[in-house]
Amino acid sequence: ECDGRRVLDAIDFKLAPGEIMGIAGVDGNGQRELVEILARIRTPTAGRIRLAANDGAMAVIPQNRDLDGLILDMSLWENLMLTRALRGRFTHRGWLRRSQATAYCGSLLERFQIRSSGAVSNAMTLSGGNRQRLAVARALAGAPAVLVAHDVCRGLDVRATAQVHRMIREFAAAGGAVLLISSDLDELLALSVRLAVICRGRLHALPEHDRSAERIGLLMSGVGV
Repeated sequence: ECDGRRVLDAIDFKLAPGEIMGIAGVDGNGQRELVEILARIRTPTAGRIRLAANDGAMAVIPQNRDLDGLILDMSLWENLMLTRALRGRFTHRGWLRRSQATAYCGSLLERFQIRSSGAVSNAMTLSGGNRQRLAVARALAGAPAVLVAHDVCRGLDVRATAQVHRMIREFAAAGGAVLLISSDLDELLALSVRLAVICRGRLHALPEHDRSAERIGLLMSGVGV
């Protein structure tokens, strides 16, 4: 609930290893609240989330990388170390081993083709596409079991979008489960094995044989519900 009104209702789905499930919908139909619940920023009034993997094995790439994804006043290596999964690798007796963390960050910048002035440079100096690659790199480098990606390619050019799509496919091919929430229907149709539509806070699964743009459009508008 939000401000006394129910934002999400009857949200029920399962994700299997190696699967990409897409959720389509017009902005403002509960997508942000769903992501916040999955990220444990918001507490649901009912229901539960259960991971078969270890606790904390979920990574979230939020819709707004500048407000919710990165701290622009911090360096690239500091942004990467914000996640518990990565920070734990370079912490010994409560102390962060900065030189090792910075070196690892440098390897991630190269691996994910993030153009920057180096690991110690400020996140604010990155272009939009490189900021998004940094957010994706941080999520995937932690080796999560589940990736939740919300409008992961919004604002990116064709080349950057193709790179992010490749990363998501590779993650799923390696056994990761992906929940892809997007307002880009072409993206969802290209990547998703299963597809659902969220409208007015309710989730409606699409049968595999009926993924036409017309059917999806009706569900998104609430007409086909």
